[in-house]
Amino acid sequence: TSADVDNNRSRDYSLPLVNALTEEEIIANRIAEFEAFEATRKKTIEEEESKLWENVLVAAEEEAERESAKLKEETAQRRRKAAQEVVRSRRNDKISSLTLEA
Repeated sequence: TSADVDNNRSRDYSLPLVNALTEEEIIANRIAEFEAFEATRKKTIEEEESKLWENVLVAAEEEAERESAKLKEETAQRRRKAAQEVVRSRRNDKISSLTLEA
């Protein structure tokens, strides 16, 4: 069998690599790629959060406008009702005084 023959005399056999990156260069490249990916990821997250906050603000403004219109209408109705009661009471006083004088 081939395991019985040791042509290398128990030495590791290796070929020199041409233009090969060192371990430090590989690690530095991986770190750079990771940092670039993280920057892109953070930018994407910030953009999405910005869009979500914009949607929230738009919805809040719309709700505020609806509530403001509702409050204005309720205030107008209360004022109308108060004015009608004042007019009604004045009318009743005048009618009462007319009927008493007659």
